[in-house]
Amino acid sequence: RQQMEIFLRFLGDARFQSGVAQDVGVHRTTANKTIRYVVSRVVEQSHNWIRFPTTAKDMTEAKVLWQRHFRLPSVIGAHDCTQIEVQKPGLQGDFETFQRFASSWFPTI
Repeated sequence: RQQMEIFLRFLGDARFQSGVAQDVGVHRTTANKTIRYVVSRVVEQSHNWIRFPTTAKDMTEAKVLWQRHFRLPSVIGAHDCTQIEVQKPGLQGDFETFQRFASSWFPTI
């Protein structure tokens, strides 16, 4: 549970690992190790969600589908960089909170 709390808090503001550690109540090195661990586990499972054509036949089929559905010639894939607003928990009135409001939209992959 705490690992996910650290990781999700990090996604809310990836610029400050020390802020993550402070907000969650762990040492910065613990936050760093936890973030690395969770990211590695997500990457290990990424093949379940991310598929890219690897053979010439698959690439040709992908091009045909992209052309037919979206009228985009020679495209074999796309990266969805949807922007979502992440509300960071924490103290109000500090400089980090100010920065979050200045830039609170983050890309999702």
